[in-house]
Amino acid sequence: MKKNNFGLIMESWRGFKNVLNERTIPEKDYPRTFQELQSAYKEFEGKTLIFFDTETTGLEMEKKFSAITQLAAIKVDGSSLLGEGDVAIKQKFDKRITLSNTTAIEILQQEKGWKFRLQKYNEEKETFEKEEQNKKDLDSNYEMRKFFRPKPFSIAMAFSMTGYKTMQELEDELGSPVVSVEPSVEENNPAYAEENRTYLVPSEVLNGFVEFCSPTGKNILIAQNAPFDVKYVNIAFRRAGLQVPDDFVVDTAVIFRKYLVPVLTKFKKEIDTNEEMKNTIDKDLLSAIETLFTNYDRYTKEPKFTVSLGKVTKAFKVPDEGWHNALADVVMLAKVMKKINNFLLKYPEETSTISYEDPMGPTTESEAEILKQIEEVENEINSLNAQGIGGDSPIDDPGGKGYTTKQGIVVRPDSSEYAEYAKTYEPLEAAQKKLTSLKARLKDIRDPETAEKNRQKRREQDAARRAAKKDTPPISESKIRIRIKR
Repeated sequence: MKKNNFGLIMESWRGFKNVLNERTIPEKDYPRTFQELQSAYKEFEGKTLIFFDTETTGLEMEKKFSAITQLAAIKVDGSSLLGEGDVAIKQKFDKRITLSNTTAIEILQQEKGWKFRLQKYNEEKETFEKEEQNKKDLDSNYEMRKFFRPKPFSIAMAFSMTGYKTMQELEDELGSPVVSVEPSVEENNPAYAEENRTYLVPSEVLNGFVEFCSPTGKNILIAQNAPFDVKYVNIAFRRAGLQVPDDFVVDTAVIFRKYLVPVLTKFKKEIDTNEEMKNTIDKDLLSAIETLFTNYDRYTKEPKFTVSLGKVTKAFKVPDEGWHNALADVVMLAKVMKKINNFLLKYPEETSTISYEDPMGPTTESEAEILKQIEEVENEINSLNAQGIGGDSPIDDPGGKGYTTKQGIVVRPDSSEYAEYAKTYEPLEAAQKKLTSLKARLKDIRDPETAEKNRQKRREQDAARRAAKKDTPPISESKIRIRIKR
């Protein structure tokens, strides 16, 4: 029996000479359907799953002052992620890391310039919103944009969210007041209630984590939004002068997005056409749809769903263990992963026919349905083209050339016509992409044998490419290295 990619990946983790990894599994190497993923779960029998998470100074991981402030993990019995009962947590690891001088200096600099940064932000926001309102007053059909710049965020604010140190403790260490954080922020954070919090140097924590992950058999590492944590941990290893670990990490955000979201999308579309379905469908399904639904895609009109851990745990009624604390986050992640696995088992028809590699929907879609969709998209394209749209592909960035109309006129980003032209061109571009996908889908339906041969050929080519790169040296930490056997 031919094994799926996920199973082969598991087998390729030979002995875990070094734990963790600097490489997350690419999305296309996850099983195509939840049914295939479920069969891969059988590989978990007798294995330990290690869920891990980090808390950090912020999102600027490339900066010298950026660092991990907390590293936590739990060992879970893999067989407990399906079926009845609680997730079986065997062991926990939870360590905080001391501040480096570089980080402390950066905090002082940020606090010193905080009032100026905040004032500048407020001024820019006020000016932008006034301009948008003026445009709306002149044209009632104008869609007002939201202010694009994020509000200033300091390292001290990150600490207040994660419960790393109280503001008083931080002020005592820095010898300077912290002005970017409101005193009330830390009042309700359970992390501050922990007794005897200790702070270790990075090498102690990282070596401790390696020891924690040292396998007795084979371990599988799992994280939510894995590339972020993987990158931060690898930077920490390099800065500490330690060997960078060299294994793979499974990303639960990919699992949620690729297997849960398509099922929610299908039922959301059915509810949109028949509101009465709300009274008949499973309550857990309805809760997931209503909690995770964010909006409709601007151009395709498809429903969109979030897979952020906070929302997903709420949707599946996982108790709040204390947000923005690495240990609490991994415990909640393991629990919600089990809940979602069991939830998807209730929808065998949907999970066996909807493939995330097939954006046009279930493989049971008929040729007539595809032809109808093609006709609708072609009509939409003809309508947009009739408006004089459809020139060269846009270079849509502030330093680019703008859009080029069919008449050869360049509409520059700084011109008054740019926004109006963009509003029409972008739907056209989305429609053209959809038409291409539909035609490819129609071709696959009409000739399934050739379609499967082409898919197999792509898999073989991809496997050969990966095999050729197997012995290449590590590349920049800004990229994710791949080495997977199929």
